Amino acid sequence: MQKDIVFNEFSPVSDEQWKNKIITELKNQNFEDIIWKTEENIVVNPFYHTLIKENPSVYSRSTWRNCEYIVAEDFSLAIEKAVKSLQKGAEALHFKIDNLAEFPVDELLNKIDSSVYILFDCNIGSVALAEKLKRNTTHKAAIVVYDMEMLIEVSKLLGQDDKKGIIIHAHESETISEELEAILEDMQYFLLKVGDNPTFKHNIFLKTEINTNFFFEIAKLRAIRILWQLIYKKHNLKNAGKIRIISELAL
Repeated sequence: MQKDIVFNEFSPVSDEQWKNKIITELKNQNFEDIIWKTEENIVVNPFYHTLIKENPSVYSRSTWRNCEYIVAEDFSLAIEKAVKSLQKGAEALHFKIDNLAEFPVDELLNKIDSSVYILFDCNIGSVALAEKLKRNTTHKAAIVVYDMEMLIEVSKLLGQDDKKGIIIHAHESETISEELEAILEDMQYFLLKVGDNPTFKHNIFLKTEINTNFFFEIAKLRAIRILWQLIYKKHNLKNAGKIRIISELAL
């Protein structure tokens, strides 16, 4: 109410008034010179006026979690690092270990609270790891697999446990449009393979990198959620579940 009272004291300003004010301040520079065009030919104007526009609801109802990366080929050292990270404030763990076939899952889970989400990233041993996670019914965990056919195999192993999930890894691309195209292709392929399976009810994650152009990256995350909704509605996939996003800064 107080906010309405304050802003009612000012007269509304039109787009044309804003533009004329900017042109006046530019003096000898042209207005077109400060219009930015991205590599994808998206025109970004120097200002935007308030618009009333209906957008689909794509906001996550859950909060972002601070996830600690654990990189160590020595399993005991990796578990030790994980425990210390949680003590320092980490809310989730992401193990990046090349071969997880022999990883002592039970030892890790015995030292970590069941509320902590555990993510595993490996090139070898994903099926063996999934078999071990399948035996656990208390902890939340997900596995990223870079080969799509292997990812589908892992998802079928974990499909009956709503505390377990799989991670689809977004391909590196030159532009956001190309990345979204690849994400759309992977998500649709995966959902059509296993999404309508009656036992398929686990969580699905998408791992993507975030660059420093944050406004475009925010738009990308919104686009991913919209694409996800459109795919499973189009194909009437009742058991597709929600998409959860894992993001990390691009190097």
